[in-house]
Amino acid sequence: MRFLIIFVLFCASLIGQSKPTMPIFEEEQRPIEWTELVPSQDTIQYFVDNAIGDDSFNGRSPWVLGNGVGPKRTIQAGYNALRDGYPDFLFIKRGQTFNENIEWNKSGRSNTERMVISAYQNELHLPRPVIVPTYAAIFHFRNYQGFSNVNIMSLDIKNPSYNPATNSSLCGFTLLGTFNNLLIEDVRTTGMGGGINLYDPNGVAGQPGDNVVLRRCVIVDAFKGPSVGHSQGMFTTGHRMVIEECLFDHNGWTDSDLSTQTIFNHNIYVSHSGIVPITFRNSISARASSHGGQFRTGGIIDNNLFYQNPLSILIGSSQSTVPPNPSVVSNNIVLDSHDIFTNPRGNALDIVGGSNHLVVNNLFKDRLTGSGQPCVSISGSFFPVRNLNLTRNIISNWRSQSFYFSGNAGSVNQVIFRQNEIYEPLSQLIMDGPAYPQTTLSLYNKYYNPATQPFLVNGAYRTPTQYFSLVGDVGSTYSTTVPVLQSVSLDTYYNTLRNTNTGAVGFLTEARENRKGNWDPALTSWAVNNYIRAAYGR
Repeated sequence: MRFLIIFVLFCASLIGQSKPTMPIFEEEQRPIEWTELVPSQDTIQYFVDNAIGDDSFNGRSPWVLGNGVGPKRTIQAGYNALRDGYPDFLFIKRGQTFNENIEWNKSGRSNTERMVISAYQNELHLPRPVIVPTYAAIFHFRNYQGFSNVNIMSLDIKNPSYNPATNSSLCGFTLLGTFNNLLIEDVRTTGMGGGINLYDPNGVAGQPGDNVVLRRCVIVDAFKGPSVGHSQGMFTTGHRMVIEECLFDHNGWTDSDLSTQTIFNHNIYVSHSGIVPITFRNSISARASSHGGQFRTGGIIDNNLFYQNPLSILIGSSQSTVPPNPSVVSNNIVLDSHDIFTNPRGNALDIVGGSNHLVVNNLFKDRLTGSGQPCVSISGSFFPVRNLNLTRNIISNWRSQSFYFSGNAGSVNQVIFRQNEIYEPLSQLIMDGPAYPQTTLSLYNKYYNPATQPFLVNGAYRTPTQYFSLVGDVGSTYSTTVPVLQSVSLDTYYNTLRNTNTGAVGFLTEARENRKGNWDPALTSWAVNNYIRAAYGR
């Protein structure tokens, strides 16, 4: 049973004045269901079918009934029929391809009475309608005013002329403005210059859009040619946003030229200029050019699977003018890593400044590639780190420093290490860096490492006994014999699931086909994470 930590508040003096407490309010989280579309009394439903439709028809029937009654032929004609401010629905025929763009400037009536664009709700065995855009499938940039109360659902946005050498700035979505009550669900973007771009200048100014949700979407293979610019699976700033049960895979680079991997291209990029935190949960982020998730504003990062990203999770930014919001990083699994072409990488979690962060119940496992950067990096170089709680995490076979603290003396302070487990079969440092926390509380951790002096504190290498004495440890243990644990990975999971030998590549290939009408929960972070945790008794 997994839990989402939805709120955490630390006392201003967790350490040194009173017994530290960690108030955590837990709410059981289960996989979501598809959004049910319920028309209002005055909803008008419009239909688009490019095989039998005609833009002269009224669009109010999926069948041609005569007397001008029948589906529209183009999405644009269907969109034009929608009434701004009304909860009208626009349905697009499944299994068809449309070479169109939509400049969306209309809103629904309210949060509970939304305007909708989606695929036909029957014939779920058929694939989503495919949109092949010439600019962006759905875009908005009129005066940065945005729109509200809209559901965009069950669309497949593709770039059929994808060329890694020259791919342009085509995007699945380019939405510039303040958006409130916006749902993007069951949408796939493939081979675009960028998957989804959401930019809110009002949010940057302190008035962010609210209730923006990206749900059960597939964002893969976003890439721009080197001369065109940077590409992200998703770029967002200035919105209070939830991303849940999505797949981000292989964004920002191309297999045909590994030099296209750069530090500027990510699966998810949440800009520091947006101020507000984000929620990223129950999702998969795999094989990014650089970051699996660059969450510069901080937020809640819960129960995700990160696979083979050079840097999996970033909280904060050295380029921001303010530290990140208090964040919760919980129940995630990070598997493996790799370099960014020739740039050494290999981090599971990087925290850059901020106070009252909680890192709990995560598993960082098996760095098989990459140059051996620290597993968990804590930086106080740009903003101080205060009241950091590291509880019940597991680091297993990362083959580099477990925890690295950077900054000046005193820039990292008030850190709790509690009930963590470190399994490192190679001799490595557990604690390293020039900014070891001034005040540390160490409780009931388990260390397995053949190194005799694995703790570098205040410039001196220390044995476990010396370290435990230095920090006043309670109940922790250290063994130079590392237990042999069950060998589990994304490869073994999928090979067992499908009785195959295609491993992680097979898993990600099949997961890209997850959609409404063809949804397999075995291809989600829920299933994989439970399988991996079981090997550690979690």
